[in-house]
Amino acid sequence: MWLILFLISLLLGYLTIAFWRKEFSKLEKVFLSFALGMGEISLLMFIIGLLEVPLTAEKVLTTASLLCLFLFFLVFFKTGNPFRIARPRLRRLTISETLLVLTILFLIFWSFTQTINWPIFEWDVLALYDFRAKVMSQTNSLATEIFISQPNLTAYNYVYPFSTSLMHTLIYIGGGSNPKFIYSLFYASLIFLLYACLRRRFSCFQALVLGAVLATTPEILFPSTIAYPNLPYALYFSFSTIYFWEWIKYKKTGFFIVSALFLGFSVWIRNTEPFWIVNIFFVLFFLLREKRFRLAGIYSIIFFPLRQLWPSFQKYIFSIAKDVFYSPPQPFSFDLTKIPEVLFFTIKFFLKDWLGYLFILFLTSVFLWKKSVKNRFILVWLAGYFLLSIAGTYFFAVSFPWWNQIGGSASRISVFFAPLLLYAISTFWPEIERMRDFFTEFVLSLKIDRKKRQLIKWP
Repeated sequence: MWLILFLISLLLGYLTIAFWRKEFSKLEKVFLSFALGMGEISLLMFIIGLLEVPLTAEKVLTTASLLCLFLFFLVFFKTGNPFRIARPRLRRLTISETLLVLTILFLIFWSFTQTINWPIFEWDVLALYDFRAKVMSQTNSLATEIFISQPNLTAYNYVYPFSTSLMHTLIYIGGGSNPKFIYSLFYASLIFLLYACLRRRFSCFQALVLGAVLATTPEILFPSTIAYPNLPYALYFSFSTIYFWEWIKYKKTGFFIVSALFLGFSVWIRNTEPFWIVNIFFVLFFLLREKRFRLAGIYSIIFFPLRQLWPSFQKYIFSIAKDVFYSPPQPFSFDLTKIPEVLFFTIKFFLKDWLGYLFILFLTSVFLWKKSVKNRFILVWLAGYFLLSIAGTYFFAVSFPWWNQIGGSASRISVFFAPLLLYAISTFWPEIERMRDFFTEFVLSLKIDRKKRQLIKWP
């Protein structure tokens, strides 16, 4: 039964992008269907729970099926049969491309061996994310009475949204026992969505190179074997940015909608991270500057209800719970003595893993700054993340005395930088190739001139 529930979530995700299915490659549609489907099914289950409908496999399956049927007819009357798929054109891979594909597939296979063979064992996953899923699957509800029954744990139980917990619940109510394989699929989706976005502009080999770099990054690979929400957050957040950058270049509606949905799903997983502020600022700035007021309204209508969903639910829970215990922040005050410590902490735990990528991006942007005017917007956007990470760490440092004990959490949440930095580096490739071609032609011209001079017979 859990497999049927999982497949219906994939169908839900596919029918969401079926309105613009011609804008995406076939491989891209597979992994977009998974990512969108998991976000949508968890949101649907949350709404079912709010309506006090039992969270049973039958109820979820019936509701999701009706929603799929509704989307199917919408797509059918607008664009035709959504399941009419052209036969894929396969091309023979070169030896180097084959090796890269085998490397990526081997790492994905290894990730699955870890998530399928080993149960959930991480202490905070057992204590929070999976604990909530087990309780919700056993009570067939959002289990509000249980989660608020102990005042000293109420704030902890509701510190993060139910998104990944409901993904676990989907597997449990269907009779499954280990939902960790979901995280291996998020890992595969990160790799192949980056490949698909790069393949639109570059050769198969070039896209596979960066896909393999992402796949072999330890900070991406190893989180795929544990049930933390950081990898799903990294996918939703990083590709909400990348798909908006893709929309700027190609102006395809599907990219725009996916960007808005992914940004909404990122805060549906981790609403405490402030990086969405950078995205919404640059998105609205770009759209309003281009006088695309309608699109700015559509993006806001998609994102802000998802952004406000969990804070509103938290406010309701804390209003009905008794004697909720939480650690309030200290009154904010400027403390200049903390700035060096904050900078060191940010570099050590937030940026250390990405210094290699940052160095390559820095070199290419310095040498090609004048020639790559279009890339400056991306560089400024990325700088916004870094500045916000420093500002957020400083605010945390002056508000909570235990701020410097969360280094591991800061490192795990920073994984969204990997696909963003690789994509940003790739935007300089056309200029690098033009410089390479110019240099090659220059060298060849020198060789030709030398041969001509050798052929001249002097009297």
